Amino acid sequence: MAFDGLSGFYDGTMHMGYNDIDWTSSYSPDDKYFVRADNIGRPLDGLSREFLRAATEIRAAFPNLPIYVLNSGGIDSEAIIDAFVRARIPVTSVTLNYEDNLNEHEVKYVHEYANKRKNLVKLKIVDFKMRDWLQSNEAMDYARMGQTVQLGHTHIFKVANDMLRDGLVITGTDQPKIIRDDTTGSPRFLIDFEEKHCSALKFFKATGIRSVPCFYQWSSALMTSYMLASGHVGFYNDLYNPNYWLNEQFKYHFLQKELKLMPRRKYTSYEKLSNLLLSANRKYRETLPYPWERHCEIEVYDWFKMAGVMQ
Repeated sequence: MAFDGLSGFYDGTMHMGYNDIDWTSSYSPDDKYFVRADNIGRPLDGLSREFLRAATEIRAAFPNLPIYVLNSGGIDSEAIIDAFVRARIPVTSVTLNYEDNLNEHEVKYVHEYANKRKNLVKLKIVDFKMRDWLQSNEAMDYARMGQTVQLGHTHIFKVANDMLRDGLVITGTDQPKIIRDDTTGSPRFLIDFEEKHCSALKFFKATGIRSVPCFYQWSSALMTSYMLASGHVGFYNDLYNPNYWLNEQFKYHFLQKELKLMPRRKYTSYEKLSNLLLSANRKYRETLPYPWERHCEIEVYDWFKMAGVMQ
């Protein structure tokens, strides 16, 4: 799913919006938020190869644009950049460097990865005063453009709008998560598309920036292969302790194994900024006519049927 700034989105097999109309914004608390996927129509090729296929398809859809990947330094961003590297497609890794070394661990990982792949990865490090940003009226304005209740990723909207309009902007922000529901007596697994997962799409559409709002939602095939990767299948079959399912570290181990990414310690700047972020979000939410916090939860087996990978 990519927006070209003029004529619409590619690859077109993922759909989201309101009231059964693709790529729309919300104008009423009565709007119904939806997500659905087209039938894939081909065998899946495994998560690692589907990542590679997505990178190749994105380059083919936008052959003449520089590719900017907004890289937080976390493993989600690294997985995206690594897909382009494996496809031998040059990218620019764009990372914000916060004041007072707030995100020094993330920036360290960014440099370590890029330094080993200088022929394909160009670094763009942007100094950014994150504390000031979170307390600014401008951050609230950007959040409203994306119709999100979270200020925590509006800084990437700001950088994309100010510095990256000449290229294709790719983010991994807010990919959907798989949750376990034990309320019915036996475990159910749901893929949860929070309304915030649509915020980057709405922001880039509103500003006309050419983008892949979330790489993980590029296509029905990529999203489904993520859900069918071996680590997730183990959870569907109740092979692991449910407490581990809720541990963020699971994602790190999962992606490292599936995509052969470099090991890392789970640590982010948000742990240092959590109190400020909570306060800023609370203040911002008080200004909203209604909150954009709806959910579209789809049972994983229903998703697989919709995507055509189960009969």
